[in-house]
Amino acid sequence: MRNIVKGVHFATVDIVMCKQTGEHDLPQEYFRVVMKNAFTTKVSTKGGEDGTVGQDVEMVCKDILVQYKPQGNDGKLAQAPIEFQWDIAGNKLLK
Repeated sequence: MRNIVKGVHFATVDIVMCKQTGEHDLPQEYFRVVMKNAFTTKVSTKGGEDGTVGQDVEMVCKDILVQYKPQGNDGKLAQAPIEFQWDIAGNKLLK
């Protein structure tokens, strides 16, 4: 919240999602978003009837990299991720 009020950006924001594949004991990374020069624009907190609390965070950034590892029929994730990278400020597709 402090960064929102002050208008300060995050140099890098790295969001990782994992899933259990059965291949290893620990969940495996299958989706990643890396944002550069990111500003938080909105934070919303909500409560569920069951007592759970959720939070939505919206951000804008100048550069974004998205990586995704598809899962095969055998349950294993691809070794190399599919990548998409866009320099939003320069309007250039990088990957």
